[in-house]
Amino acid sequence: MQINIKRHTRNLGFLAVIMLLTGCASNVVVKGSIPEPLVEKLPLTGSLSYTEEFKNYTYVESHKKRRGVLVGFDFKDVQVSMFDRIFGALLSLDSSGTTKTDLIIEPQVLDFQYSTPAETQTTQYEVWVKYRLQIMDGDRQTLADWVIKGYGKTPTAMLQSTSAGFNSAANVAMRDIGAQLAIRFPRQQSVQDLVAEKGGVPLLSGTIVQQTDASVETAQSLEGPAQDLEETAQSAGQVVETAEEAVIDAQQALEQAEDAAPTISEE
Repeated sequence: MQINIKRHTRNLGFLAVIMLLTGCASNVVVKGSIPEPLVEKLPLTGSLSYTEEFKNYTYVESHKKRRGVLVGFDFKDVQVSMFDRIFGALLSLDSSGTTKTDLIIEPQVLDFQYSTPAETQTTQYEVWVKYRLQIMDGDRQTLADWVIKGYGKTPTAMLQSTSAGFNSAANVAMRDIGAQLAIRFPRQQSVQDLVAEKGGVPLLSGTIVQQTDASVETAQSLEGPAQDLEETAQSAGQVVETAEEAVIDAQQALEQAEDAAPTISEE
């Protein structure tokens, strides 16, 4: 029987890391902050409607095997903070509950999933969150139902406790959701219709401009630079392809070197 010392040692080290990361069950309470998006406020008023279920949402693990790692996952505070921060930048929010606004947004948690290092054979914790956003007018008539998903994982090879690992992954997932909201919310047709009534035109970036001849002239003046950027991007793509081929060659050379490493015979 032959044992490759390098490969055997590497596998033992990986198993040790997994055992370290998943040593005991945790009740995770997610803490963190979401940066304010760099978008121009839409000319709309809005309010956020949080149900009691949403404000108090905590995931409770029901599978016995998985409860050895995670018992509960509480991210109610960070998700409320995220929606407050993002929509506070996009709309003129009213929190009094007594003033009629252009829009009412009511979020709901549809699904929460996670994975641990022991399950994926990596050193990363992963989190998936799915929300449903009911977008209503001031009379609470539904304008749109929007499902949005977020994903987060710990940075590569970051050694953390279970609680710290999940906290990191959940914050990345919240930022993913926040970025999607900031970019995609102004593109919703119902939102665009309301903005048009206010005399503005939503851009893909989320900013608002008035319909003027000057904006058309500006767009025309950008056609030349845009073409130059496209040609530059094509050249960059060729460089990336060459780099990828070099990485593949390097990986193959590494595998050949490992196979050629000295071995010890075991009788």
